[in-house]
Amino acid sequence: MDAYEIFEDWLVKNGAEFSRLELRSYDDSLNSTVSACTSIDDSSQSTAIDSSSEEKKECKSSSSEERNHGNHGNNRHNNHPDPDSNLDKDSEMRGVHAKIEIPADTICVAIPRKCLITVEMGQATQIGQVILRSDLDLDAPKHIFLMIFLLYDRKVNGESSFFKPYYDILPKTLSNIPIFWKESELDYLRGSYLLHQINDRVDAITEDYYAICNVAPQLAHIATLEEFKWARMCVCSRNFGLQIDGHRTSALVPHADMLNHHRPRETKWSFDDDLQSFTITTLQSISAGAQVYDSYGQKCNHRFLLNYGFAVEDNSELDGFCPNEVPIELTVDMTKWSTRNENGGENSNNSNDDENSIDPLFEARYEFWTRGDCDGSGSTTSSGLGPSTHAFSVAMGAALGAVVDSNANVHVNTQHTLRSQLSLSSTTAKAALDAVAGIISGEAGDNGSASTALKDNGNGNVAEIALTNTNAHASSTTQENVSTHVKSRTITATAVATPNPSNPRPHSSSVGSDDSSALALKRVRVCISSNENTRVLFSMLRVLAANGEDLRAMSTAPTLPFGDSGCSVYLSRALRGYTAANPDSAAFVTMQHAAFFRTCRDIRNPINLRNERGAMQYLMKVVASQLEAYTCSLAQDIVDLRDEEVYPMFSNRRHAKIQVRGEKEVLHHFGQWAQTALHIFDVIDNELIMERKTDSGQTGSSLNSHASFDSVIHAMDDDDAIHFTILRYCSDVLGALRKDAIQSIRNKTSRS
Repeated sequence: MDAYEIFEDWLVKNGAEFSRLELRSYDDSLNSTVSACTSIDDSSQSTAIDSSSEEKKECKSSSSEERNHGNHGNNRHNNHPDPDSNLDKDSEMRGVHAKIEIPADTICVAIPRKCLITVEMGQATQIGQVILRSDLDLDAPKHIFLMIFLLYDRKVNGESSFFKPYYDILPKTLSNIPIFWKESELDYLRGSYLLHQINDRVDAITEDYYAICNVAPQLAHIATLEEFKWARMCVCSRNFGLQIDGHRTSALVPHADMLNHHRPRETKWSFDDDLQSFTITTLQSISAGAQVYDSYGQKCNHRFLLNYGFAVEDNSELDGFCPNEVPIELTVDMTKWSTRNENGGENSNNSNDDENSIDPLFEARYEFWTRGDCDGSGSTTSSGLGPSTHAFSVAMGAALGAVVDSNANVHVNTQHTLRSQLSLSSTTAKAALDAVAGIISGEAGDNGSASTALKDNGNGNVAEIALTNTNAHASSTTQENVSTHVKSRTITATAVATPNPSNPRPHSSSVGSDDSSALALKRVRVCISSNENTRVLFSMLRVLAANGEDLRAMSTAPTLPFGDSGCSVYLSRALRGYTAANPDSAAFVTMQHAAFFRTCRDIRNPINLRNERGAMQYLMKVVASQLEAYTCSLAQDIVDLRDEEVYPMFSNRRHAKIQVRGEKEVLHHFGQWAQTALHIFDVIDNELIMERKTDSGQTGSSLNSHASFDSVIHAMDDDDAIHFTILRYCSDVLGALRKDAIQSIRNKTSRS
């Protein structure tokens, strides 16, 4: 018997039941049925904003969903050989098929409890006990305990392990999982944020391995780091979230993890307390010979690829919704942006603005942008910057303001080195860099010492500022990975003048800025839908496009029209029977702040036509910047995927192409959204011009202009290329702004 026959025989002898099913292996000429394989039922739709903590803990976030909905799988890991992959003989694809017709509502798989590997089994091992006592902050704790049992039992018990037949059919390599891809394969994802997630996943696994080794050195004797990574991805892709005897746990379930993915789901699974078995039940009739699928859930392709090693060609639901997402990155820019107009007006473009000059609203915008962000201790603050850190940002902005080279690049990294590639033809930049060093040194107080010096590299174009600080601490949330903790280290700020042709600016991760003078990066995952994340994205865009009047309207706490010395929380306190608070007291300030706490995510309704136009212009800018990071266009991706010789089915190269194509589709959707909205703004602007020129008694022009707006909306309604979310936004949101603007003009005319 081969390994799979031994495996099935082991299950049957221990009480498993799957007599209606059979395992099949597939050769290189996979049929269309198998090509539908891709990966378990997670009905949740991701709407969370992609913050840095989520990116660092992506495994944790994903594993939570995997525990709740049972993400798992097998043959998705055994794909066709990729030209650049090193797959061995065990990498053939397999699937589960029906031997006979199986009616709906039939238990087709039953795996007894004793054949399951659970979290509690990992916790019971020596290493598991040490981990429990150590209270380690691990990336995905339930996964860890499953991994520990898997590694411990295979190594310590070996041939005598009860689970040896199961271990023998697990894939020896996982070359289709991106964390195991070679550099040449990762290059297929160039421009995709998935590359960052892959790196984060590798870092998280590595950190977990060494953290456990520190408290349980025996782990190093049981598994190498590479074996630990293998176990992590085996568990990540196969575990089921179960409730056994009323207790939530996760488990590896032999045979059940062999089912491939398909949506809509055709089966459901659970742990049956009466049978004391894990069961899979059909939801519909399955014909003889057909493949039996599980559903790994409604997921974005980046999650399928990262966790399972495949991407779905057509990842759409029956209703047409596609859960594919792309993170859109937004930052506060220190420099002016020409679409902001302090003087108001519908069209805010001003060619006289200097886009490289410092934004006078930067400080106020940054304060509001970071309001509610977590500080270093994890607590929420009303501002993301402390006084000295904020001063650091302003000083850095001053340095950027002195830059002559528009391609200046500023980079702060966790190695505690600040390097600025600046054209220092002006002494102002040098002075600003001195100010930066002075601000950082000011953090040290009496315990720190600072020294600054300007140096010439012999060419007259390098200024270096060195700061030695024995007890300084500077922290900033200016970028995802920007956190400088200085203790007995040397900070060096180096400015180098570099001509444009020889040093083109690399693509900045701070999308939405022409240079890297942008701070406080926020990342929002969006899909082709008008969901919560889309609303958050538009809210942030409104903040970035705001002028001074807009910012004040956004950030100022409203007051209620009743007394108690202006206490805005008086009514709610009175309704609850509390006494009035003294408006000068600390308690009142706290209550007022809590009652009207607004952040950059809360501007859910448009401010005015000018601001909304600016938001759409900013969105166009962001989308264009992110699309530039890819190596080819969306149209080229579509053409490439038709070539199955260059992009073989189930190859890493094809899956990578599917992933980046999906990202570009979302970006193009939001690009079309912004472009369509800007066209509607032009229509509205023309109407408003006509309205101003029309006397109150001459209604014809106004009516004709109103019809023009309606005709554009009707044309959009008839255009299948316009997504309904864009149509609704233009019709309802922009239509309401238009109506208000016209009414405002008529009110002014009537008063005059």
